[in-house]
Amino acid sequence: MFFLSGLLAAIAMIFLLLKLNLRRIAKYDIFLDVVLTFFFIWIFAGTFAGMMAGLWAGALISIFLWWAKRNVPQEELKWIKTKRFPYRKLTWVTVIKTKNR
Repeated sequence: MFFLSGLLAAIAMIFLLLKLNLRRIAKYDIFLDVVLTFFFIWIFAGTFAGMMAGLWAGALISIFLWWAKRNVPQEELKWIKTKRFPYRKLTWVTVIKTKNR
């Protein structure tokens, strides 16, 4: 039963991550992994089954973020020079992956 509730919680969080633009989120996979795992454990705390559901949800999110980091093109926020005032702006830039992982 705790696997099913962990699976449903992980699927719900994956859909939210997809709505937030996965290209921009994949760059910060380790931070998101730790935060979401602790969040799920905190939400389901109180019983052993709840803690197991939180751990399963965190593990499934970890697998998804690991896959996304390797297969989804990533974007990061960078300062770009412009010709007009204020001469710099923050914009999302696609990161070119190299073979060194």
